[in-house]
Amino acid sequence: MQARAAVFDVDYTILKHSSTIAFAKTAIRNKLLHPMQLLASAKLHLQARLGLANSENLPSHLPFLEGMSRELLDELAEEVFLRYMVKGIYPEAIALIRELQSRGCLVILATASLDFLISPLAAFLHIPSSHVLTTHLGYEKGLCTGRVEGRHCIGLEKLHRAAKLLKDRRIPNSSAAFFTDSIMDLGMMIRVGYPVATNPDILLRRKAKRNGWEILLFR
Repeated sequence: MQARAAVFDVDYTILKHSSTIAFAKTAIRNKLLHPMQLLASAKLHLQARLGLANSENLPSHLPFLEGMSRELLDELAEEVFLRYMVKGIYPEAIALIRELQSRGCLVILATASLDFLISPLAAFLHIPSSHVLTTHLGYEKGLCTGRVEGRHCIGLEKLHRAAKLLKDRRIPNSSAAFFTDSIMDLGMMIRVGYPVATNPDILLRRKAKRNGWEILLFR
């Protein structure tokens, strides 16, 4: 692979699990969320896994985060990272990212997960914030409004953001790789020069086999 840039989804591509559900578990353990919120997170997670979620039908207001300080959310994110993410990162994903970085390849994270939640993972992988595409939350006077700024970074929105970042770096799509597990990212897969179905769901696996795309299975 001679890609100049590599875009990675996060959940089930780099991580073995859902970062959002890991956050919900942590917040419930710290008595900051009601246990029923885990069910709500699981419902959203299932929507995404079935390819039914998009930036239009996902909620723009997350009331359970409203009023939490930026410092508290950052602390929770660190706890999630240490409790779940460190041991939940596929070793093969780390090795692949390190290899790409050593060759001068621009590595980008693109995920629907919330910005504060992905920051510790990006730091661990030595990926600067300017190369991390996430769903952003709004803040007023240091407190979270619970409102999503712009759109959720999923589906076409993720595609548009990643394409813009590549264009800003003067990297053509034909020189970019994209690694994802989800059929939700099909739009990006058909536009890059190096599409790689990584731990793919059933629908993406079928599409990858039909199109002759590389399939990676991490353990």
